[in-house]
Amino acid sequence: MNKEQEKIVPRFTDADMHFNYLAIPRDPYAAVRWWISAAERMARGVAWQDSAVGRMKAIQWHSPQDYASSALMDAIQFHSTPQDYEAAFKWYSIAAKQGEVYAEYILGEMHTHGCGTPQDYAAAVRWFTSAAEKGHPSAQFKLGCLYEYETKEGVPQDSKVAFKWWSLAAEQGHDEAMYCVGWMHELGVGVTEDYVAAVKWYTLADSFDNGSSYLSVERLAEKMTPAQIEEAKSLADDWRKKHPTIERSVK
Repeated sequence: MNKEQEKIVPRFTDADMHFNYLAIPRDPYAAVRWWISAAERMARGVAWQDSAVGRMKAIQWHSPQDYASSALMDAIQFHSTPQDYEAAFKWYSIAAKQGEVYAEYILGEMHTHGCGTPQDYAAAVRWFTSAAEKGHPSAQFKLGCLYEYETKEGVPQDSKVAFKWWSLAAEQGHDEAMYCVGWMHELGVGVTEDYVAAVKWYTLADSFDNGSSYLSVERLAEKMTPAQIEEAKSLADDWRKKHPTIERSVK
Protein backbone atom coordinates (compact mmCIF):
# COMPACT_ATOMS: atom_id res chain seq x y z
CA MET A 1 0.00 0.00 0.00
CA ASN A 2 1.49 3.34 -1.01
CA LYS A 3 1.20 6.63 0.90
CA GLU A 4 -1.76 7.87 -1.13
CA GLN A 5 -3.66 4.65 -0.50
CA GLU A 6 -2.89 4.93 3.22
CA LYS A 7 -4.59 8.34 3.19
CA ILE A 8 -7.72 6.88 1.61
CA VAL A 9 -8.21 4.02 4.06
CA PRO A 10 -8.94 6.23 7.11
CA ARG A 11 -11.57 8.08 5.08
CA PHE A 12 -13.41 4.83 4.41
CA THR A 13 -13.03 3.87 8.08
CA ASP A 14 -14.35 7.19 9.30
CA ALA A 15 -17.27 6.99 6.89
CA ASP A 16 -18.20 3.51 8.08
CA MET A 17 -17.97 4.64 11.71
CA HIS A 18 -20.33 7.54 11.09
CA PHE A 19 -22.88 5.21 9.48
CA ASN A 20 -22.62 2.31 11.91
CA TYR A 21 -22.26 3.94 15.36
CA LEU A 22 -18.71 2.60 15.67
CA ALA A 23 -17.06 4.62 18.46
CA ILE A 24 -18.72 7.90 17.34
CA PRO A 25 -22.34 9.08 16.94
CA ARG A 26 -23.97 8.21 13.64
CA ASP A 27 -23.78 11.07 11.15
CA PRO A 28 -24.65 10.18 7.52
CA TYR A 29 -23.69 13.64 6.28
CA ALA A 30 -20.23 13.33 7.79
CA ALA A 31 -19.97 9.91 6.16
CA VAL A 32 -20.87 11.40 2.80
CA ARG A 33 -18.19 14.07 3.25
CA TRP A 34 -15.55 11.45 4.04
CA TRP A 35 -16.55 9.32 1.04
CA ILE A 36 -16.42 12.36 -1.24
CA SER A 37 -12.95 13.15 0.07
CA ALA A 38 -11.80 9.61 -0.66
CA ALA A 39 -13.54 9.59 -4.03
CA GLU A 40 -11.78 12.78 -5.08
CA ARG A 41 -8.45 11.06 -4.46
CA MET A 42 -9.67 8.09 -6.46
CA ALA A 43 -10.55 10.47 -9.29
CA ARG A 44 -6.96 11.63 -9.38
CA GLY A 45 -5.90 8.10 -10.18
CA VAL A 46 -5.21 6.62 -6.74
CA ALA A 47 -6.30 2.99 -7.00
CA TRP A 48 -7.78 1.17 -4.03
CA GLN A 49 -9.77 -2.05 -3.93
CA ASP A 50 -12.53 -0.55 -1.77
CA SER A 51 -13.62 1.89 -4.44
CA ALA A 52 -14.87 5.24 -3.18
CA VAL A 53 -16.42 5.76 -6.57
CA GLY A 54 -18.40 2.58 -6.09
CA ARG A 55 -19.78 3.92 -2.83
CA MET A 56 -20.45 7.31 -4.33
CA LYS A 57 -22.89 5.66 -6.74
CA ALA A 58 -25.67 5.66 -4.19
CA ILE A 59 -25.05 9.10 -2.76
CA GLN A 60 -26.38 11.06 -5.71
CA TRP A 61 -28.39 8.47 -7.65
CA HIS A 62 -31.13 6.82 -5.60
CA SER A 63 -30.95 3.40 -7.26
CA PRO A 64 -32.57 0.42 -5.45
CA GLN A 65 -30.39 -1.90 -7.54
CA ASP A 66 -27.22 -0.73 -5.78
CA TYR A 67 -27.24 -3.60 -3.30
CA ALA A 68 -23.51 -3.23 -2.64
CA SER A 69 -24.17 0.14 -1.00
CA SER A 70 -27.22 -0.91 1.01
CA ALA A 71 -26.01 0.80 4.19
CA LEU A 72 -25.54 4.04 2.32
CA MET A 73 -28.92 3.63 0.66
CA ASP A 74 -30.48 3.24 4.09
CA ALA A 75 -28.92 6.49 5.22
CA ILE A 76 -30.11 8.31 2.10
CA GLN A 77 -33.66 7.03 2.58
CA PHE A 78 -33.91 8.07 6.22
CA HIS A 79 -31.77 11.19 6.22
CA SER A 80 -32.69 12.71 2.83
CA THR A 81 -29.28 13.24 1.29
CA PRO A 82 -29.94 15.70 -1.57
CA GLN A 83 -30.22 14.21 -5.03
CA ASP A 84 -27.86 15.72 -7.60
CA TYR A 85 -27.90 14.11 -11.03
CA GLU A 86 -25.03 16.19 -12.37
CA ALA A 87 -22.78 15.10 -9.53
CA ALA A 88 -23.96 11.53 -10.03
CA PHE A 89 -23.07 11.73 -13.71
CA LYS A 90 -19.60 12.99 -12.80
CA TRP A 91 -18.88 10.13 -10.43
CA TYR A 92 -20.39 7.44 -12.62
CA SER A 93 -18.29 8.71 -15.50
CA ILE A 94 -15.15 8.37 -13.43
CA ALA A 95 -16.13 4.86 -12.36
CA ALA A 96 -17.01 3.85 -15.92
CA LYS A 97 -13.61 4.99 -17.16
CA GLN A 98 -12.11 2.69 -14.54
CA GLY A 99 -14.07 -0.18 -16.09
CA GLU A 100 -16.93 -0.50 -13.58
CA VAL A 101 -19.67 -2.30 -15.48
CA TYR A 102 -22.48 -1.07 -13.23
CA ALA A 103 -21.38 2.52 -13.79
CA GLU A 104 -21.44 1.93 -17.54
CA TYR A 105 -24.99 0.63 -17.27
CA ILE A 106 -26.13 3.63 -15.21
CA LEU A 107 -24.53 6.05 -17.66
CA GLY A 108 -26.64 4.38 -20.34
CA GLU A 109 -29.73 5.04 -18.24
CA MET A 110 -28.75 8.65 -17.57
CA HIS A 111 -28.15 9.34 -21.25
CA THR A 112 -31.44 7.67 -22.13
CA HIS A 113 -33.49 9.79 -19.73
CA GLY A 114 -31.43 12.99 -19.79
CA CYS A 115 -30.53 12.83 -16.09
CA GLY A 116 -27.46 14.88 -15.24
CA THR A 117 -26.57 15.14 -18.92
CA PRO A 118 -28.40 15.99 -22.16
CA GLN A 119 -30.51 13.15 -23.53
CA ASP A 120 -28.38 11.25 -26.05
CA TYR A 121 -29.59 7.88 -27.31
CA ALA A 122 -26.43 7.18 -29.29
CA ALA A 123 -24.33 7.69 -26.14
CA ALA A 124 -26.79 5.50 -24.22
CA VAL A 125 -26.26 2.72 -26.75
CA ARG A 126 -22.48 3.04 -26.44
CA TRP A 127 -22.55 2.70 -22.66
CA PHE A 128 -25.20 -0.03 -22.63
CA THR A 129 -23.19 -1.93 -25.23
CA SER A 130 -20.01 -1.68 -23.19
CA ALA A 131 -21.80 -3.05 -20.12
CA ALA A 132 -23.75 -5.63 -22.14
CA GLU A 133 -20.61 -7.03 -23.71
CA LYS A 134 -19.32 -7.62 -20.18
CA GLY A 135 -22.45 -9.64 -19.42
CA HIS A 136 -24.64 -7.12 -17.57
CA PRO A 137 -28.20 -8.48 -18.09
CA SER A 138 -30.06 -5.21 -17.50
CA ALA A 139 -27.82 -3.45 -20.02
CA GLN A 140 -28.50 -6.23 -22.50
CA PHE A 141 -32.24 -5.85 -21.92
CA LYS A 142 -32.17 -2.07 -22.33
CA LEU A 143 -30.20 -2.39 -25.55
CA GLY A 144 -32.92 -4.67 -26.90
CA CYS A 145 -35.53 -2.07 -25.96
CA LEU A 146 -33.63 0.75 -27.66
CA TYR A 147 -33.23 -1.19 -30.89
CA GLU A 148 -36.80 -2.51 -30.95
CA TYR A 149 -39.02 0.14 -29.38
CA GLU A 150 -37.31 3.41 -28.54
CA THR A 151 -35.48 4.08 -31.77
CA LYS A 152 -34.35 7.68 -31.92
CA GLU A 153 -31.71 9.68 -33.74
CA GLY A 154 -28.51 7.68 -33.78
CA VAL A 155 -30.24 4.37 -32.97
CA PRO A 156 -31.55 2.49 -36.01
CA GLN A 157 -34.51 0.15 -35.55
CA ASP A 158 -33.18 -3.40 -35.79
CA SER A 159 -35.28 -6.31 -34.53
CA LYS A 160 -32.53 -8.85 -35.13
CA VAL A 161 -30.13 -6.91 -32.92
CA ALA A 162 -32.88 -6.53 -30.31
CA PHE A 163 -33.45 -10.29 -30.37
CA LYS A 164 -29.73 -10.90 -29.88
CA TRP A 165 -29.48 -8.77 -26.73
CA TRP A 166 -32.81 -9.87 -25.27
CA SER A 167 -31.78 -13.50 -25.76
CA LEU A 168 -28.52 -12.95 -23.88
CA ALA A 169 -30.36 -11.27 -21.02
CA ALA A 170 -33.02 -14.00 -20.98
CA GLU A 171 -30.36 -16.69 -20.67
CA GLN A 172 -29.24 -14.97 -17.47
CA GLY A 173 -32.74 -15.07 -16.00
CA HIS A 174 -33.95 -11.56 -16.81
CA ASP A 175 -37.72 -12.09 -16.74
CA GLU A 176 -38.67 -9.10 -18.91
CA ALA A 177 -36.16 -10.23 -21.52
CA MET A 178 -37.63 -13.73 -21.34
CA TYR A 179 -41.06 -12.31 -22.09
CA CYS A 180 -39.71 -10.24 -24.99
CA VAL A 181 -37.94 -13.25 -26.50
CA GLY A 182 -41.21 -15.19 -26.26
CA TRP A 183 -43.06 -12.32 -27.91
CA MET A 184 -40.55 -12.20 -30.79
CA HIS A 185 -40.84 -15.95 -31.34
CA GLU A 186 -44.63 -15.73 -31.25
CA LEU A 187 -44.88 -13.00 -33.87
CA GLY A 188 -41.79 -13.82 -35.89
CA VAL A 189 -40.17 -10.46 -35.15
CA GLY A 190 -36.40 -10.56 -35.60
CA VAL A 191 -36.54 -14.35 -35.67
CA THR A 192 -38.54 -17.12 -37.34
CA GLU A 193 -42.03 -17.61 -35.88
CA ASP A 194 -41.93 -20.51 -33.42
CA TYR A 195 -44.80 -21.12 -31.00
CA VAL A 196 -42.91 -23.83 -29.12
CA ALA A 197 -39.99 -21.51 -28.39
CA ALA A 198 -42.44 -18.73 -27.52
CA VAL A 199 -44.24 -20.85 -24.91
CA LYS A 200 -40.89 -22.02 -23.52
CA TRP A 201 -39.84 -18.43 -22.80
CA TYR A 202 -43.27 -17.30 -21.66
CA THR A 203 -43.34 -20.23 -19.23
CA LEU A 204 -39.92 -19.33 -17.85
CA ALA A 205 -40.88 -15.67 -17.51
CA ASP A 206 -44.02 -16.72 -15.65
CA SER A 207 -41.89 -18.69 -13.17
CA PHE A 208 -40.19 -15.38 -12.35
CA ASP A 209 -43.62 -13.85 -11.63
CA ASN A 210 -43.85 -11.91 -14.88
CA GLY A 211 -47.55 -11.09 -14.86
CA SER A 212 -48.11 -10.97 -18.63
CA SER A 213 -46.61 -14.35 -19.40
CA TYR A 214 -49.36 -16.62 -18.08
CA LEU A 215 -51.96 -15.06 -20.36
CA SER A 216 -49.59 -15.38 -23.30
CA VAL A 217 -49.15 -19.10 -22.64
CA GLU A 218 -52.91 -19.58 -22.41
CA ARG A 219 -53.46 -17.68 -25.64
CA LEU A 220 -50.88 -19.63 -27.62
CA ALA A 221 -51.97 -22.99 -26.22
CA GLU A 222 -55.21 -22.64 -28.17
CA LYS A 223 -53.20 -22.60 -31.41
CA MET A 224 -50.89 -25.51 -30.57
CA THR A 225 -51.14 -29.28 -30.51
CA PRO A 226 -50.77 -31.16 -27.21
CA ALA A 227 -47.40 -32.47 -28.45
CA GLN A 228 -46.15 -28.92 -29.09
CA ILE A 229 -47.26 -27.76 -25.67
CA GLU A 230 -45.51 -30.69 -24.05
CA GLU A 231 -42.33 -29.97 -26.01
CA ALA A 232 -42.37 -26.33 -24.89
CA LYS A 233 -42.77 -27.35 -21.23
CA SER A 234 -39.95 -29.86 -21.62
CA LEU A 235 -37.66 -27.19 -23.06
CA ALA A 236 -38.49 -24.89 -20.14
CA ASP A 237 -37.72 -27.68 -17.67
CA ASP A 238 -34.40 -28.34 -19.41
CA TRP A 239 -33.49 -24.66 -19.10
CA ARG A 240 -34.27 -24.70 -15.38
CA LYS A 241 -32.06 -27.76 -14.86
CA LYS A 242 -29.19 -26.02 -16.62
CA HIS A 243 -29.64 -22.88 -14.52
CA PRO A 244 -30.31 -24.18 -10.99
CA THR A 245 -28.77 -21.17 -9.25
CA ILE A 246 -31.04 -18.75 -11.07
CA GLU A 247 -34.07 -20.88 -10.31
CA ARG A 248 -33.24 -21.11 -6.61
CA SER A 249 -32.89 -17.35 -6.43
CA VAL A 250 -36.53 -16.79 -7.37
CA LYS A 251 -38.19 -19.47 -5.26
